[in-house]
Amino acid sequence: MTATLANDSALITDFDADPALVGEPIQLLTAGDTCERMLLAPKETNSSITEDNGRAKIAKLSEKHNTLVIIPSDKAIATWSAYSTTIATKVNLTKVVASIRSKKHVGLVIAVNEYDGIDLPDDACRILVIDRLPQAFSGDERLESLMQRSLGGVDDRQVQRLEQGMGRVLRSNEGHCVVFLIGRRLAQLTVNPRTLERFSPSTQAQLKASHVMAKDLDNQPLSKIMDTAWQSLPVTPIG
Repeated sequence: MTATLANDSALITDFDADPALVGEPIQLLTAGDTCERMLLAPKETNSSITEDNGRAKIAKLSEKHNTLVIIPSDKAIATWSAYSTTIATKVNLTKVVASIRSKKHVGLVIAVNEYDGIDLPDDACRILVIDRLPQAFSGDERLESLMQRSLGGVDDRQVQRLEQGMGRVLRSNEGHCVVFLIGRRLAQLTVNPRTLERFSPSTQAQLKASHVMAKDLDNQPLSKIMDTAWQSLPVTPIG
């Protein structure tokens, strides 16, 4: 089971599901699973903002609030190494997650290609960063990614991983957090109409709201964007 299936045709091609039943999925009558996310893409708001400046300001936020940064590969660690040495990989993931969930301030944690399997609800983590697009690593994944882009211009696997990543710190309908999206290609993916329709209804609504917010903050300095983020964070940070 998964809450983020960007392309349900796999149910037919891979699992031999009845196409008629796939076309009529069971849907909740209420939005009780909808969480509150403030999605901010600084580059979309002001093209003059550099990614390095954005990372530095986010690191300042992490001095008060636990922050999870998800990066696509080991190569991307260098862009955050000045702000944290806590790096979660498959080897130490359980230990690092337990540390964050202890309800103590641990600051900024870097997770390498960990878009699922992490649950950090409520005060455990209030700031999430998706830094650049998720990548496909195996040969089969790369081939499928290239085929999807050539046919429809959209990589469903990236959409699925992106939505999975954005759900790491929201595990109930009472959850709320700030999500920063870093990277020009990532920002473009979230505004592309063909991509937008592949997200869940709640994420689509939040992305559309973020686009409205971006217009309100059009060409504002990075400090104004950070002030907006502060408004969504708890007054009393985690101890």
